Amino acid sequence: MAASEPVRYPFQRPPPPPPPYRRGDKPGSSPPPPPPPRRPKQPIKRPPPIVTKVQERQKVQFKHLRSPTAIEFQSLMKGAQEKKSSGKTMTVNALGLLRQWTTFKKYGKRGSPAFRDVRLSPDNLYIEYISRKKSPEESKIAISQISQIELGWKSKNFNRFAPKPSLSKACFTITYDEGTLDLVAQNKADYLLWTEGLMKVRKLFKQQPLLSFTRVQHVDLEIPTSATYVSYVQYWEADR
Repeated sequence: MAASEPVRYPFQRPPPPPPPYRRGDKPGSSPPPPPPPRRPKQPIKRPPPIVTKVQERQKVQFKHLRSPTAIEFQSLMKGAQEKKSSGKTMTVNALGLLRQWTTFKKYGKRGSPAFRDVRLSPDNLYIEYISRKKSPEESKIAISQISQIELGWKSKNFNRFAPKPSLSKACFTITYDEGTLDLVAQNKADYLLWTEGLMKVRKLFKQQPLLSFTRVQHVDLEIPTSATYVSYVQYWEADR
């Protein structure tokens, strides 16, 4: 072994290979300069999204699901007290309002409560609600099968949870042949509409023939003018 060669042990790693050179570079020359830094990409200015009329209608439709702030709640209570002091009532078409989709909190046999849209069918014969797990045929109740409308926190589905006094004035149960539909209203107007108004529709169904009942377009219902100001949405937030 020549004296000029370094001694290499078995556990010693070999030296790293020399850096690669570009074509035309001479060994021992300095490495090439680094590439210039790239310019940051400028954000693309895009026009604002186009909001369709359907999206605007949905924003207005689901605006009531938001819990009101403290200032909004105080103004609502102040307006309700003013309306209550006047003692005025207004007459509404219960049948026309029942045919519109109304949002409730529905309590079922299992799971946690969920928001559901409920309405009366256009032919006045069924109560329909939207469910992700049930077909349209399974998520409707015939008016002829309704036996009673019970007010308050009394059904088995409600009693699966601890009693909530704040929701006792907003909940009701529709009992029919195959079970119950347990709902919590978002305001006093919806509560009166779906209890007293639905009772009037059910009474009218028993009095008139089926064909003439499907053609009925107007059912009068008197509710206090303060009913629309008495909101239960803030209690929904506490119920979660």
